[in-house]
Amino acid sequence: MQSPGTDVTETSLWLAIANRTCQSDKTWSGSEPVCRELSDSAPVLTETHHCSFLAFPTNGVVAYYEERRIEGAIATYRCDDGYTLIGNKNRTCLREGSWSGSEPYCVVRSCNKMDLQNSEWNIEVSIEEGNNADIIHLPGTVAIVTCNEFGFLETPTRGGRTTCSFGEWQGFELLCERVSCSTEEFLNGQLVHYDHNNERTTNPQHGGRRQAVCESGTHFIDGVVLHTSMCRNGQWDHEVPSCVSDPCPPLVNHPDNLAVTYSEESDGSHYPHSTLATFHCVEEGFVLENVNEEQRTCIRGEWRGPNTFPSCTIGMWSNKHTLPF
Repeated sequence: MQSPGTDVTETSLWLAIANRTCQSDKTWSGSEPVCRELSDSAPVLTETHHCSFLAFPTNGVVAYYEERRIEGAIATYRCDDGYTLIGNKNRTCLREGSWSGSEPYCVVRSCNKMDLQNSEWNIEVSIEEGNNADIIHLPGTVAIVTCNEFGFLETPTRGGRTTCSFGEWQGFELLCERVSCSTEEFLNGQLVHYDHNNERTTNPQHGGRRQAVCESGTHFIDGVVLHTSMCRNGQWDHEVPSCVSDPCPPLVNHPDNLAVTYSEESDGSHYPHSTLATFHCVEEGFVLENVNEEQRTCIRGEWRGPNTFPSCTIGMWSNKHTLPF
């Protein structure tokens, strides 16, 4: 190959115009000339054309992977981060010095519709500002994301507020987690915990439940037999009432000459737990035959003590007393 201005002999021939001009776009006009030797046996070769540099698309670049932009060379378009290429990604330099295809362009990348649901969580997305298309959301669209089942949402921005920016939802990290509820001791009863799949667990979490029952001889103060409560965001939706001991009915069917006094007042039909019942003889001059059978105690709905009622017998006078005349 010869440079412009080189003297040539009769056996050489320029196959292109040797003069080229530096243009305002910093490229040379025309194409690079080529010298070919002339001989009787060597035909004149077709001129090799060069393709010009391609202009960068707005918010993008063009890359060349061959040193020379001649036939077969490929130019590849790329867009900046946050932009999407519309049109031909690659263009090929053709024999006549033009590029195949047409010039592509870069458009700002939109955000896809949020699809954050899975088998574990039910995510709600509401569009607060901006584009409300079903498929894409334009840059600047603001969305509110919440976990409305089985847990709560923790985000750096608090509250799940996120903005579409360069094709991605920015400003939050979705973190739905099950929050555990307390497992305190339950006096005079039993608590059984279940997870959201209705299986027993020792770590009740959001969506789970607990069931409370009282031990034998006790009852809930509200009269309910079984209490169920749900775990919601780390809190039980209602408290379980206390289990209290069952009361005892009045002592009946005892001999007529026996009377009973109670240490606690009755509600009209029963005496409260720990009430002390004391027997004594009704008729004057009679005493209990066995003082060990004198009392019974109400324990969780049952009178505890001797299984039989005491008997009354005539009292014995002490030899220290003088009989009246």
